[in-house]
Amino acid sequence: MHFITLVAVEVGDYPICKVADARINAEIAALSKIKADSIPDNVLVKCRLTELRSLTNSFARAVDSAVEYKLEPYCECTENEEYLEFMDETENLKQQYESGEDCIKLPSGKIVQAYSMHNKFCIKDGLVYEKNFGQLKQHKRSKRAKKMIALPQYPFKKLYKTFEEFAVKYCGYNYDEEKEAYGYYCNPNSFWDWYRIGGRWPCSFLVKADCEEYAPGNYDEDYKMPTPPEGYKWASAARKKDIQWAALIEFKKKRMAERFEFLRSAFEKKELPKDEWYLELKEDGIYDYENYAVYLNGESFEDNLIRRKYLVDSDYLSLPCYYVDDEYWHTQSGWWGSSDDDGEWKEKLKKFYDSLSDDAVLVSVDCHD
Repeated sequence: MHFITLVAVEVGDYPICKVADARINAEIAALSKIKADSIPDNVLVKCRLTELRSLTNSFARAVDSAVEYKLEPYCECTENEEYLEFMDETENLKQQYESGEDCIKLPSGKIVQAYSMHNKFCIKDGLVYEKNFGQLKQHKRSKRAKKMIALPQYPFKKLYKTFEEFAVKYCGYNYDEEKEAYGYYCNPNSFWDWYRIGGRWPCSFLVKADCEEYAPGNYDEDYKMPTPPEGYKWASAARKKDIQWAALIEFKKKRMAERFEFLRSAFEKKELPKDEWYLELKEDGIYDYENYAVYLNGESFEDNLIRRKYLVDSDYLSLPCYYVDDEYWHTQSGWWGSSDDDGEWKEKLKKFYDSLSDDAVLVSVDCHD
């Protein structure tokens, strides 16, 4: 799943490197030419281009480094011992070692675990069957299957002569001499396995067109970026003082008004376009896949905003599912990157925004969990 995560970082003095800017822009031009001339669908070229386009100015590169440092304590894949804890699985393994697993005795006399038969054979009612047999792709007691003997729940102790062999070879756990136990290391505070600044939501902030301290974000080139209001540009990261919240709210309100008129018209015509497959027409309005009314018959645009808790008493428009401060990763459950937007969460976010200095950098991060 992907979720919008708001990360606040401090970016003080950072080197302004025009040489790096020129080098990155030159590489972008070269890769763009290669992509256009010969390999338009090369995934590696596309990924490299999106990465480079997110680092075209010194501020963006400084933000990229600051975010990497800020999110490291919450990485699922970190190898930094400072954030890892040992998970002791010894007792669980001992209990499992006392049980067994379905096995098959081959005509040669060798005993193998059923899962190791490349999903070609299975045990059913104490007999071996060949799976997906013949044109009908059904389980069948084929000639090969009849030559095999089913051994349901064959003891692990017979398959693996020692507990150590079972723990290491079958379960894949190593023995930690310091802990004197079998287990593994992991980050108990992990919240993400990969992320991108911007990602699926590169239009999180508006800044003035002449703002130099902003990060465009890393997003797919086929993303349809909406045209920003005149005199502004989109940003995935910027200083708090440079984010134009009023203009952003006005832009969103205009887009929502257009969407409201579309829904109202569709309800009156009793017809929805095919690409709106996740919506359903009902007697009293239009509902989404969670059976939530996105439009109710007869309501005004303002009533719709209030009922859906959009742009109501909002000083700051960004309502992420997570935010990261200097102490912890704060969470709010939601679906596909949007928060539930309840009053308690909105108030918590407002306090967080208010606590930040004007020079603090707000970063919209697309985190995958």
